[in-house]
Amino acid sequence: MVRLEFYSIPARHEINIKRPQMDMHPDRAPLELDVKDAKLELLRAAQVKIDIDTSQMRADIGYKPVVQFVSDAADKGRQDWLSGVDRIVSEGNQISRYDQGTRVGHLADQRLQRDEVSINIKPVSAPVFNVEITPRQSEFTPGHVRVNYKQWSVNTEHEWGTVTGRMIQYPDLVFSLKGNLYDTQV
Repeated sequence: MVRLEFYSIPARHEINIKRPQMDMHPDRAPLELDVKDAKLELLRAAQVKIDIDTSQMRADIGYKPVVQFVSDAADKGRQDWLSGVDRIVSEGNQISRYDQGTRVGHLADQRLQRDEVSINIKPVSAPVFNVEITPRQSEFTPGHVRVNYKQWSVNTEHEWGTVTGRMIQYPDLVFSLKGNLYDTQV
């Protein structure tokens, strides 16, 4: 018996695909801020000057300026000295008359007698207040914020994709005849 066999060899292909690529390199734009703070500078603080004039009030109650007080004290000292000398002389004269019936107790009694003390109340004028206020001096410098913004840019690199193919095996058909004396293959 003769038998015919055949079989086919399919074609084989090799396909290479290179994908496309895109590289993006963004250049980020800087955001620049220029900030200047506000400033308040005090050149001079507020000042208050108070002048209190008590000269009339002090004069009303008997106080005197220093120069007049010293002059009056010198005059009073001179008068007290003269009256003291006069009193000592008069007491000496009275003691010298002791033998004529002057009593020593009478001399002591005269010495202890003093003038009467009197208290006078009189109104005094109020002190005079003068108030002078100097306002403060200041200088204000306003602050600011400046923004400098640049746009972004993007640099791209692009590679195209490719598709390459080749045939590794061509299609083939093989026939073989068997059963003869001789096997035949085509």
